[in-house]
Amino acid sequence: MTQSVLPPMILIGSQKGGVGKSSIVANVGISIARRGRRVLLVDADQQGDLTMENVGVPEESWDKGRNLAAALQYCSPLEPYRDARPNLDVVMGGPSLALVASSDDLTADAGIDVAENFRAALQSLCERERYDIVLVDSGHGNVMLLLALLQVCSHLVVPTREDMASIKGVQRLAISYARAKSRGSKISLLGVALFQVNPRATARNEAITNQIREMLEGSDVEPFTAAIRHAPGPALAERHRHMAAEELVAQADQDKSELLEALREGRSQDIPRLHAADPIAVANDYQNLTREILVRVHATLAVNAS
Repeated sequence: MTQSVLPPMILIGSQKGGVGKSSIVANVGISIARRGRRVLLVDADQQGDLTMENVGVPEESWDKGRNLAAALQYCSPLEPYRDARPNLDVVMGGPSLALVASSDDLTADAGIDVAENFRAALQSLCERERYDIVLVDSGHGNVMLLLALLQVCSHLVVPTREDMASIKGVQRLAISYARAKSRGSKISLLGVALFQVNPRATARNEAITNQIREMLEGSDVEPFTAAIRHAPGPALAERHRHMAAEELVAQADQDKSELLEALREGRSQDIPRLHAADPIAVANDYQNLTREILVRVHATLAVNAS
């Protein structure tokens, strides 16, 4: 099986934590799966937040990233947690990924090619399961692992917040991206997406977008038009209930129906608690970003095929 027949593999990456990588992977992946496509999520972060908090893998099923670490080190077969949602599987992350060597010198001395191991293991899994798309959540601390992901994945989305520390994380990632390309990576940069913005701060958002556009100058890549708004209520509910924003919308409708029924029947106990009263706006943000990502992936595939 050659790399060219693999599904699109989209890395959501930054060399700064807290910029929305896990949230974007979960929301985009679940949105695509809910529309009938086979989706694989790969949690390549030692914290395992995508696995535990966003997707909600049960504690007793969490392997703490041992399977992925073994695949990276020894090309062991990848065995995802299956059916986290209909059409959606998860290769779990966690602290075992710290076992993966953190320097190029160490891996070279040990004869370990993390990128090639990951590529081979992922090819085998995709051949068996026929996923339509793979989304990878990168950690931000292990540069060697990030380089391996950049060498294997076909597309890159870079999330950032508007603060300077996050912008510098984008700049550091650009160095790793160039390094991976120099090693022969075929990865295509799709764009930079703003996370946790104030949708009313139009002048501020335009200034940040222009700053990002300057950073991307010469790459023929534009910042994403879609941005994810700062919405503390829905964000908290996503983690608490292990749901994507789109799922929260459906759950909120169900909760309201149950609340009305309870009130009609005069029941004052066991009335469902409403979480994130208005998740619709942030769910729309994620749907817009999902659509924009898929359009840009399709465009790059069309160019590569021509």
